[in-house]
Amino acid sequence: MYKSPHDKTIADYNKAVESAPDDPASYLNRGIQYLSEGKNDQATVDFTKAIEIDPQSAEAYFNRGVGNELAGRHESAFADYAAAARLGDHRAQVALHDMGYLNSTEIDTLNNSSAGMESSDSGENGNNSHVFPCTSEDYFLRGFVNGSNRDFVAAVDAFTKCIDSEPNSTFGRASYNYRALAYLQLGDFDRAIHDANKAIELDQKDHNGYYYRGIAHRGKEEYDKAIVDFTQVIALCPGYTLGYFSRGLTHYARGANYHVFGLSDLAKKDYDMAISDYKIAARHGMSYARQFLREKGHQW
Repeated sequence: MYKSPHDKTIADYNKAVESAPDDPASYLNRGIQYLSEGKNDQATVDFTKAIEIDPQSAEAYFNRGVGNELAGRHESAFADYAAAARLGDHRAQVALHDMGYLNSTEIDTLNNSSAGMESSDSGENGNNSHVFPCTSEDYFLRGFVNGSNRDFVAAVDAFTKCIDSEPNSTFGRASYNYRALAYLQLGDFDRAIHDANKAIELDQKDHNGYYYRGIAHRGKEEYDKAIVDFTQVIALCPGYTLGYFSRGLTHYARGANYHVFGLSDLAKKDYDMAISDYKIAARHGMSYARQFLREKGHQW
């Protein structure tokens, strides 16, 4: 469910489907691209077509399950994960386990590796930790799905397992930003800052770490630090609309704070800077910024 490393577009995949209409991979790849863009219905159609052509495609069943879970169609997601699991996709087995549908013994059976383990004593004596392997990608995917379903506690758990399993992998490193985002949703600003700091340490040119840290600082009313972070976001990614909008929000909040203490000159300076940032965000098409400016009588 991640964008192609070659940055292919739907138009590229449409051409592939047209040139190879009987190739399940054409529909599978286009479906994955649709899924990465949040177009779950179109993705489902393509995964279904891939399955019609190749009923043994565990990848198609698994990805259709992801789309169904993201869309809230949990029964359909279960059916697709179960089909993928029976075809040997261990990511689907992990998904079923996390959804509470499979216990470790049942997963072991699906993997055909349960010789010598009787169901009567597996719960009491079995060591469940070795039953199925989980890669950092597996945990990352679960965290992403949990976050999309707004189960942020489960998302934190999954991203933590991702980091612990393979801290130096691509997914392990990316999990710091995603776990920071989950902590922000939970209102745990200190842990969000800790993870954002780690993300920045790993990649000082990645604007996401600065952005999430700025959000956390603003949540703690540390407006000066937040403005520094959002300014860095804009320096790294000048086209990132949320950077301007978030810095504008922070200037406005700091200005309101100055106003409460009677510091009118400082308050006006921050209000003016907020308007400036809102205008840039509005010109980039952000509806919230445009609405704010209209309410305040400003053009952009």
